[in-house]
Amino acid sequence: MKTKAGRCIFAATIAVAWAGVNFLAYGAEPYINGSISFTGNAGMNASISAATTFTNFWNVSGVAATNGSYAPLGHAASANWTSFTFNPPTMPLMPLWTCSTNGVAYSFDATSMSVVFSSSNFLDIQGSGIAHITGYADTPGLWTIGVQQIGASVSFSASTIVSETNVPVIHCDVGGNKIMMSWNALPGLPYQLQTSTNFFDPSAWGNTGYVITTNGTTAMVSYTNGMEPGRFFRVAAGP
Repeated sequence: MKTKAGRCIFAATIAVAWAGVNFLAYGAEPYINGSISFTGNAGMNASISAATTFTNFWNVSGVAATNGSYAPLGHAASANWTSFTFNPPTMPLMPLWTCSTNGVAYSFDATSMSVVFSSSNFLDIQGSGIAHITGYADTPGLWTIGVQQIGASVSFSASTIVSETNVPVIHCDVGGNKIMMSWNALPGLPYQLQTSTNFFDPSAWGNTGYVITTNGTTAMVSYTNGMEPGRFFRVAAGP
């Protein structure tokens, strides 16, 4: 569920009360859980060892493996991939890829990428991002691309893995007029803490503090202003 700012809001919402911090249920669609893989071909602006850009993708028409929320795609859905520069990375990519079947749209926005391995005949790129499926809440996930040089041709494969364990869960510690909040995070994915005194009014939510990006698996922030009873917090992720 995207916001007007392009971020996705996660259901880890807490409220500050006089007695402490209470976790609340936040009504939303289910999160995406599952994996998907594609095979096809990729064009590059040079040989693998010298390339910096994927110029085009074609024949990405066979879903090699699907499970979980991606199972309805079966093994024949075609996917459209966005050409992009990986050295240096161009971020974000919205979308990295899209596909659809039976009126259901599937897509993935890449928010980070890095070249994990590069040689004269193989390239491995990995990153994090946000997955979208019609009827599901936007969910953070991981993606990878592997390109192998075989003779004069280049083969293309990619997989996206999305898990409910990637959804931020806020933990907090309140002391005096200060609250410390932390949540499980994906490395390289930007997070923004938001707050409101009116849980049900979308326009009442606003950003507080600065965007938090971590290289680890945990993000942390402190909050000291406006600690009146009934203040709510939530985490927004994405560019």
